[in-house]
Order: sequence, then structure tokens, then C-alpha cells
Amino acid sequence: MRLGITEKCPIMSLIELKHSKYAGSIHLICADPFITPYWTPSQLVVYKNHRKSYVRMAIDATGSIVKKIKRTKEGLLSSHIFLYEAVISSDKFQVSITQMISEKQDTFTIFSWLSMWLIDGVKAPQETVCDYSMALLGGITRAFCDE
Repeated sequence: MRLGITEKCPIMSLIELKHSKYAGSIHLICADPFITPYWTPSQLVVYKNHRKSYVRMAIDATGSIVKKIKRTKEGLLSSHIFLYEAVISSDKFQVSITQMISEKQDTFTIFSWLSMWLIDGVKAPQETVCDYSMALLGGITRAFCDE
């Protein structure tokens, strides 16, 4: 699948995509630090349909997928960039419902991402599973338990 990216700068490419064919999917673009939460309208529909019954969500992050961004002409690089993904599953399927690419791995950033997702018209899942990352635990708790 071709995205139609013509910009060499990854941030400018995201801005171009946000205001064109992916409008409504990319919700925020921060450049320094780099943070981009995203989900599609289709992902919201899938989640809302499955939320009618018991929903178990799993959230995890990996830092080995996204390259560091070159920030300046002098070669200053960003910190490690992590891909966060929230997935719901049952005995028959597993589907991603919201994602975030982030240079920051703190409670507030995770809380902000999940709060933006909730504001987009969904309710918190009945159960959320994650590893023992304090930032993930804190962000999930603040977003889903303060509802």
C-alpha cells in the first residue's frame, strides 16, 4: 500500500496526511518531543460494537520499530520512540483499536492519549491488561478510573 508521501521530513509528512486522506485518524502531532496518537473511525466502530459485551483490552509498547528522528542540521537525534498499541480480543479475534507513537514514556502522555480516545465517544473497557510499567499503570488508571 502506498501512502503517497512526498515529504522527506517525517513530521511534515504526518501533517500532510493528517489534513488529507487520513483526516479523522491522526489526532495530534507534537514535534519536540515527538508524540502522535492515532485511531481510525473504523476502529471506534469496532470497539463500540464489542463494548456492548465485556471488553478486555491489552496495552503495550515497543521501542524497536520506529527510528529516531533527526532534529537538527547538526544531527541531533530524538530519544527512543515507542509504539503504544491498545488491542481488544476474544476467543475468535484480536484487533487494534488505538495507537500512539511517542518519544515520551510517562504517565501524563499515556493518560492524555487514552483521554483523547475516550473524548472521541467511547467508554472505558471493563478490564485492561498491561505489564508492570509504572507509566502505563498510572496513565491507564487515571484515564479509565476517573471517568
